[in-house]
Amino acid sequence: MNKSSSILLQFLLLFLFFSFHKTFAQKVISYNLKARHFSNYPLIYNKTQPIRLMAENVPADSIYIKSNDAEIDQDPNFKNMYHVIPKKKELIFFEVFKINKNDTIFVDKIYYSVRDDLIYFPSLMYHGNLFENTISLKEIDFKKAKFYADTLDDEVCWIYNMKLIQSFRILIIKENGEIKSIQNNSFDFTEDSLKLLETLEPKDKLYFIDILSKVLRSTKTIKLKPVEFLITK
Repeated sequence: MNKSSSILLQFLLLFLFFSFHKTFAQKVISYNLKARHFSNYPLIYNKTQPIRLMAENVPADSIYIKSNDAEIDQDPNFKNMYHVIPKKKELIFFEVFKINKNDTIFVDKIYYSVRDDLIYFPSLMYHGNLFENTISLKEIDFKKAKFYADTLDDEVCWIYNMKLIQSFRILIIKENGEIKSIQNNSFDFTEDSLKLLETLEPKDKLYFIDILSKVLRSTKTIKLKPVEFLITK
């Protein structure tokens, strides 16, 4: 092999290596849409739940997923949303593929833990809209807002879930570092809690901590994970 052929071969090998790396090292992001604030929450066994799945540098209409552990239906309105029904408990996985012309190229596997009971997590609702991780002072009216224990079960009415909350602590960290806090011993915001919430300003951080909730069809009380919001104008 002459020198020019050797250089050409090395170039070709490098090209193939980096092409392979770009195709197979793409970052895949997936999360349980029902969990809202907590994207790492598990799925529930044998119930339909929506998940969102995105792959780096891969258009949504070029993604294909399959699993031997779950039934999968792509949402007709959102190409990166899938409705899945886990058929196996503990741990399941989905295989992610990129459709490239007539080829189906494996990209990655994503894993979800699966539980067979309801998952409880705190959520804040106002005017029928669920917050992400920010609260706009122009839009919020805490007198109408509802703080409740959500479950990932569409068969359970959120109004009933709201009454599961027994107590929680409101913690505000002002932009200047000042800390304000109050205990709320009800599923509604008390008058004193509302007065504290009226002191919120843009760039403050609002936390709900020490959240105690009842469990559906049980006398048990559980502690929920804290939730944080950034206050905006």
